[in-house]
Amino acid sequence: MQTTTALSRADLERMQPVDAIRACCSVPRPFNAMHGQIGVIRNQHIITSPNMPWVPDVQWQTSAVALCHDMRFGRDDYVLWPQWHHEKYPYLAAIPRPPRPGGASPYARMWYTPSVSDFVMAQGPAEDRRPGYVHKGFEEELADLRDGLLRDVQRILEWLSAAQDGTHKSSRLRTASTCLRHSWAILTSYGGTFDEKRLELAEFQRSWLELKGMVNYLEWEREATQHPGPTAQPIRLKDCIGCVVDNALIAMGLFEMGIPLWFVRDKMSVLQGEVYIQQATSRAMKPGDQDEAFSTTPDPTFPVIYQQSPRDLLHYHAQHQFSRIRAVIQRVSPAGQTISTDIPQSLIHRRDAATILVDLQTMRAQTSAGADGAASLFAPLAAVASNSSGPSASSALFRGRGSQRRGRQHPYAGYGRPFGASTAAKPAPVVNDLFVERNGEAQPYVIEAWASAIESIDRRRPLGETKPPVNRYAFPVPKLFSATNPGRLEIFLTSWLHIRPHWVGQVRARQPRCDLALKTQTWRDMLMFGMGGPQPRPLGQASLVAVQADMARCGLSVSSDLRAITFDNGQRLCVQPSRISGPQPLHHVSWNNLPYNFAADGVTEIVLRPVMWELHELNFRFDLITLDACLGSDDGSLRATMKRENRLLKCWGAQDHQFYDPTHIDWLPHNTALADPNMERRLRCVRYLHDLCATWPDFPIPVSAKEMDEDLEEDVAIRYEEILYAAIQQTFYDLFGRPMVPPRRLFQA
Repeated sequence: MQTTTALSRADLERMQPVDAIRACCSVPRPFNAMHGQIGVIRNQHIITSPNMPWVPDVQWQTSAVALCHDMRFGRDDYVLWPQWHHEKYPYLAAIPRPPRPGGASPYARMWYTPSVSDFVMAQGPAEDRRPGYVHKGFEEELADLRDGLLRDVQRILEWLSAAQDGTHKSSRLRTASTCLRHSWAILTSYGGTFDEKRLELAEFQRSWLELKGMVNYLEWEREATQHPGPTAQPIRLKDCIGCVVDNALIAMGLFEMGIPLWFVRDKMSVLQGEVYIQQATSRAMKPGDQDEAFSTTPDPTFPVIYQQSPRDLLHYHAQHQFSRIRAVIQRVSPAGQTISTDIPQSLIHRRDAATILVDLQTMRAQTSAGADGAASLFAPLAAVASNSSGPSASSALFRGRGSQRRGRQHPYAGYGRPFGASTAAKPAPVVNDLFVERNGEAQPYVIEAWASAIESIDRRRPLGETKPPVNRYAFPVPKLFSATNPGRLEIFLTSWLHIRPHWVGQVRARQPRCDLALKTQTWRDMLMFGMGGPQPRPLGQASLVAVQADMARCGLSVSSDLRAITFDNGQRLCVQPSRISGPQPLHHVSWNNLPYNFAADGVTEIVLRPVMWELHELNFRFDLITLDACLGSDDGSLRATMKRENRLLKCWGAQDHQFYDPTHIDWLPHNTALADPNMERRLRCVRYLHDLCATWPDFPIPVSAKEMDEDLEEDVAIRYEEILYAAIQQTFYDLFGRPMVPPRRLFQA
């Protein structure tokens, strides 16, 4: 047999996938998560499992999620089939595995598909009879499982409370158990048609299974905490549904827990590495190959609710939102009308969440799950969850601001504005890559809380919206500078540094109007063709007309030769030739008072990272100013304007005495304000941001002022920060059709 040292990459590419695995991965070694009982090659990836004898057919690109005939989501369902691991919801992998045909499981009822005889028939004439409540014998089995699980939840809550840890975990447990109780109340207390009742049963089963997965995961953590050390043998979670992962650290953690996992890696890194794979195969199992007893055929009366990457967190959120029993934010409009707005799972908070019931006919008529109730069975139910006692002053990590006052005063509470949230029905648009926060080479560093907030946005638009809002930015979109083509990156960066001082000056001069904002395509054309620079490139007539039309909206005009951009105050943006050295060379630019020639020296991170960081910071500031102008309630007086400007200054870390200039950036040698990696220092600006949001009458504030001002433990402060960012991003998207550009870190945390 050949060894890996005798096989080149070209040799491996020519071999059959199974032969390549056998040739390179057949030497036994001490077994761990990096090795596999089985392995299969798919394109340029290899999928291995260290603890399962089969490999599922992994979905890579696009997943079309819709309810199937059994009222579940088929191969996309997290309670039926292994899905991609989400670091935010690791317990999904610990959901119990459905029993195989002929197998036994104490939880078998949680995957049972009911028949009409499983429900008590409503009384009345024969033509009016329909399934009503759950059949008594069937109900007792479900009730026993429900009560047993809730006892387990209470035991874990007591453990978390005694350990004085895991406030975030306790909150999730309480929210999940509340959803379980609500789905049980609807299932057993309301009559309905057979389709309605089996959908309610499926929702109760899903709520139970997800809560059980959470309990399994935390039970393992409890055992590992109480019996630490290398000789400890905590419980093994082998009878779980498992997940697909592409992160080695996560794979090792799941393997230690005993959770089934399938590890996806680059093919060559395995074949040319020291990896042992016991069995090579060319077959990946699809639902039904092992006689799985669930439907994979979509019900044509329901719409496709998600059609994007199965690796995105929205793949999970969409399944939660398409539900007759769902979480909403309920607010009262200026006219006194109660408005219910759908929120992502990540925003469910016991102080703002309520559940509503929408009838099946309305649900089928929707193209998504977002309508405000208007249904015959509409029944608001208060989401009651016991409030956990706050931390004592002695155990608090971060001091609160409430020691000298009980509550903050907001003298300019203002009047309500009509707020058009995405409460309905258009399908979510395909997620634009501009809206996804990812770390990249030589780029500023992503702040995880802001990235999660963008990822959790409900991207559906209102049903009556004829045309989505146009995406506009006061400064170039930072993602333009993440171009993988070196030539294009050089063009974009050179063009921006040529016009940057003039553009920033004009934006500063137009304060406080904040009306200088261009379309994404206009910015792309401006930079690609060097408008306002020393040597613009020719632009097609149709594109030039589009650019001129967009600029005219802001009072700008561009000359036909693209050399000059004229503002409405008469100022011209153009690179004038020097009287001494003549015209400025196209590739010669200046940054931080140093000259650069990207054509000769290439683009380095010394320039690219701070330029992109500045664009993130400026766009974030002006997006926040725009949101405040839209939702704020100032009366226009000088005193109110000064208060508003002072609040905004504090949000991005400026001092009280500083002059209000959003374009002014202090270049410090460390991360500050909302980008500070230290939560205790960052909390000050998070509280100021909360102060600003609290002045917006129609903003769904997720945390009260009293809670934010208290002494906070670190995990509580992080949780409050996350839900505040998520609420801001969702509101900005509802109003402007895109996420707010988030700040980033200039230095690695």
